Amino acid sequence: MGANASTWTYVTGTVWPGNGTATVTLSSGTDAAGNVISSTPTNNTFIVDNVSPGISVGAPSRAFANAALTVTFSVTYSGASSVNLTPASITLAGTPTATLNVLNGNTSSPTVVLNNLTGNGSLAISIAANTGADLAGNTTGAITSGTFVVDNIPPSVTVGAPSFSTANSANSVSFNVTYTGANTVNLTPAGVSLVGTPTANVSVTNGNTNSPTVTLSNLTGNGNLRIAIAANTATDNAGNSNATVNSTDVVV
Repeated sequence: MGANASTWTYVTGTVWPGNGTATVTLSSGTDAAGNVISSTPTNNTFIVDNVSPGISVGAPSRAFANAALTVTFSVTYSGASSVNLTPASITLAGTPTATLNVLNGNTSSPTVVLNNLTGNGSLAISIAANTGADLAGNTTGAITSGTFVVDNIPPSVTVGAPSFSTANSANSVSFNVTYTGANTVNLTPAGVSLVGTPTANVSVTNGNTNSPTVTLSNLTGNGNLRIAIAANTATDNAGNSNATVNSTDVVV
């Protein structure tokens, strides 16, 4: 306890437990010269706060993403009087890589943005401790988000051999098509082109499944004929789409 003519200071090295309002009261006393305090001092209160600020990370904006897409995470700080969230305080957890940015990093509601995603596999973000603090000096702990899947592998498509190696106008020739890694398929006659001199009518069965069948009928002309399945007739959850693929020839 120290003093001058009008001010007394009480210093404690004790860490105050609990939370709430604490009061220090000096009801009577004398100074170093033996003078008696002439009036009772006013009570003094302060806040004891041992609760760390909270931090939470929302779900990724996409469950699946590829290099062309952006994934965001909404971060929420509660009970923090100051926030300083920067890319330097965030690490990527997983095999894929990404460019990382932070929007509104000095507010209670920052947004973490990932783009230029490379590689394949699950990816999450980890936010370091001490990115938020309250007035009592308590700081946030570390936290890791939920994961999303980075997928830069497009679906594949294969076309089986024609049901006839040689055919005439009386025959119908079918091709079994197989999509692998596709979540949506939309194969229609418009997505099938004929490559060669002969002509034919094109039909598709089960065009919204992973195993459509392309059938050629009313064959005319002579020569080699094949089918070409157009690109973008199938996509996966990350938005990747298939490339164009050709069948083997049938001789008309």
